[in-house]
Amino acid sequence: MRTYGRLIREALPYWKIAVLAMLTMATTAAMEPMLPALMAPLIDDSLIDRDPNALIQIPLLIVAVFVLKGISEYVASVSSQYVANRTVADIRSEVFAVQLDLPMKDHDSEEGGRLLSRITYDVAQVGEAVSTAWMVIIKDTLMILGLLGFLIYTSWQMSVALLLAAPVVSFVVKKASVKMRRSNQDLQTWTGRLTGLIEESLLAVKDIKIFGGHDNQQERFDDINKRLRHEQMRVVKIQSLNVPLVQILAAITIGIVILIGTQMSARDLLSPGQFVAYITAMGMIFDPVRRLTGVNATIQRGLAAAESIYEIFDQTLDNQRGHSRSHEALPEASLAI
Repeated sequence: MRTYGRLIREALPYWKIAVLAMLTMATTAAMEPMLPALMAPLIDDSLIDRDPNALIQIPLLIVAVFVLKGISEYVASVSSQYVANRTVADIRSEVFAVQLDLPMKDHDSEEGGRLLSRITYDVAQVGEAVSTAWMVIIKDTLMILGLLGFLIYTSWQMSVALLLAAPVVSFVVKKASVKMRRSNQDLQTWTGRLTGLIEESLLAVKDIKIFGGHDNQQERFDDINKRLRHEQMRVVKIQSLNVPLVQILAAITIGIVILIGTQMSARDLLSPGQFVAYITAMGMIFDPVRRLTGVNATIQRGLAAAESIYEIFDQTLDNQRGHSRSHEALPEASLAI
């Protein structure tokens, strides 16, 4: 949570744009349950009862919902990306400045290539998390809450199955988060070692050729490359297992809900329009749930990278920033022989 808080503080200078982004995300999320809500009158009033007013009003309302949703999604995307890109640019600049200001003993003790990979890899991972994750979390969470509210309002009996499945999904996501965070930290370490070896080899390419060190360097590179691939596959396996487990739980939940719904419809406790609207809303809720479980991997990579960045932010620095000496140009001089 401390890393979360520090990342949020990085974006505070752009809070006005962030507020605009969150408001438009809320508008987008509010439009989501409106679509299944219009399905009930579309079927019951327009198609079954053949109400002439409903035949005109319902299609116009559906178009209006899509137009408003499209505008709010555009504004939310542009404003959220603006905040994310400015924040990442500030972090990248600060990382460069802090690494220049580190004492020489830290430069000497740092593993080869780690200083470089912080800017080329770690900041990129934080940027990916900041640019996409916060938008998915806010917008999709609001969508899920809105759709859940509609589902409970339409039929609380069928919604019981969804509420019972929620703690199981949460447990699966939490376990996967811990494993992915640990694997991503190892991935950053091996990426830094690979970058360091490449940098050292390119700088000393003449020495390698003179002393015949090609095979030795190739062996070291292949060993690090193999370990890096193993860590990447470990992350892929955890991430790939996360989504199917959630989908299987969702499929079981859908089966139970449909069973309850057909029984209620047979007893005239649910109209055909309400049943279709409920199934539509339930189908719509799985997309944001899938995105939330999928973005978890991006968040864990970003947090692991942020911890690495803040680790050097908290070290003692030489405090040379702002004390650079200015050198005046030498006066013109002539030399005669």
